[in-house]
Amino acid sequence: GADSDGIIAKINNLGTVTNVIYSGYVTSLTASRFSGGCYIYQPSKNKITRLNENLQEISSIYTGGTVSITTLIIASNSDLILLGDAAVGGKIGLMNVAPDAYTYFSARLSSGGSPVWYNPINVSGEAYLGDISTTASGSRIYITGGFNGKLRINNGTINSIGAMDLFIWKY
Repeated sequence: GADSDGIIAKINNLGTVTNVIYSGYVTSLTASRFSGGCYIYQPSKNKITRLNENLQEISSIYTGGTVSITTLIIASNSDLILLGDAAVGGKIGLMNVAPDAYTYFSARLSSGGSPVWYNPINVSGEAYLGDISTTASGSRIYITGGFNGKLRINNGTINSIGAMDLFIWKY
C-alpha cells in the first residue's frame, strides 16, 4: 500500500519490505483481485499506471489539462472505472472529460486505456463525490457523495432539500 510518505512497496508474508516500487506523491491506489495487479494514480506525473502482481509497470494512461481522480476501481474484466473532476480541456487518455466547463465525471477505460464510456456529473451548487463502486460483473455503478442545489448524472436529476444532502446514485 501507500503510506503517508508516498511509498509503495512489496511486502512478503513476514512483513519485510522486499522491493520499493515507487517513492513520491500518490493520491490513489487500488488493488485488483481479478488480475493480480493494481493501478496507481500519480498526479505529479499526469498518469495512471497499471502494475502487475510483481508491481512491475505494464502500461500507463496519461492525463492532460487539470484532472483530479478521486477514486479508481477495477471491474471484473480489468477495466478501470474512475471518479473525479476536471477543468475545461481535461483529458484521460484520448477521452475529453471536460469539453466545455469544469465538471465532475465518472468514466470507464479498458485495461489497455481505451475509452468505454463517460458520464458527466453536473452540479448547480456545491458537491462532494465520495466513492464509486461496481457490481462484480461491472454492469451497475454506484456513486456516493453530497450536494446542494441540483445534481444531474446521466439523464437523471435530483434537487437538494437542505444545506448539504447525501446521495447514492445507481446506474
